[in-house]
Amino acid sequence: MAAFRYHLGQAARALGASPYGSAVAALTMAVALFLASVTWVAARAVESMLEATAAKARITVFVRPEVKATAALAQEAARMAGPGAAAVLVPPDVALTRLKADLGSTGRALDDLATNPLPSSIEVRLSPATIAHEGLAAVHRAATRLRKLPFASDVDDGESFIAAVEAALEATKATGEALFGAALLIALFFIGAVARLSLVARRDEIEILRLVGATDRFIAAPFVLEGVFQGLAGGVLAAVLVALLERFVVPEALSLVGFARDIAVAPLGPGWLLVLVAGGAALGALASALSVQGFMRKAA
Repeated sequence: MAAFRYHLGQAARALGASPYGSAVAALTMAVALFLASVTWVAARAVESMLEATAAKARITVFVRPEVKATAALAQEAARMAGPGAAAVLVPPDVALTRLKADLGSTGRALDDLATNPLPSSIEVRLSPATIAHEGLAAVHRAATRLRKLPFASDVDDGESFIAAVEAALEATKATGEALFGAALLIALFFIGAVARLSLVARRDEIEILRLVGATDRFIAAPFVLEGVFQGLAGGVLAAVLVALLERFVVPEALSLVGFARDIAVAPLGPGWLLVLVAGGAALGALASALSVQGFMRKAA
């Protein structure tokens, strides 16, 4: 216990001797861990969007302008889509109202339109059993059949939207991993650099400890604890930022997009916050330990 108090006191003294370096090291660790969390939250949000798209999958059949849209056309579209499918006629004014809602706050720009440019359409939904069993593949197959209807000018099954969302998911993961890796390397470098500066500043003290028989492990312990404190501070800061992100930023961002307003993104939870704190401390310890090991090897 006396040895631990000694190590703790030495680490605290070293942190106080280089507050700016320690603050930069902790901040870069916080940035690295926060970027990893942001990537995970964004990926979960996009995956939730894909799941919601599959659950609410609908196919829109646009009726040719010269064809009078009737309920009979909707019935024919439902038969063509497959067993259990349902179809409803969507007049142009209803379609425009929905579009405004989907666009969220930006939908107000459509109020300035002199005329409604949207055609009549038929909204087709497959049965929940079909969606549950076959997923979006069933939607694409039904859309292929619906394109053969003589009154259809175009058919939208959301394929381009889904492809864009999937591409965004992959881009988000790749970008987040790259940024996290770069920030983590910088954080480890700063923590190691602070440890090396402390080692150099206390070189004479280290020599005296060696002369009186102190082991390398005993000598290294305060410097490793210094890294632990820096990483711990970075982990706590990252956890606070992630909690604020989930509490305020994510719901606000989803509310800006009409179709994403009802999407529920599962929170990372307290377990992830503990991982951030523990991970920061562990990475700080690792960076300091590697730095101390290299210094000891050269000084031996």
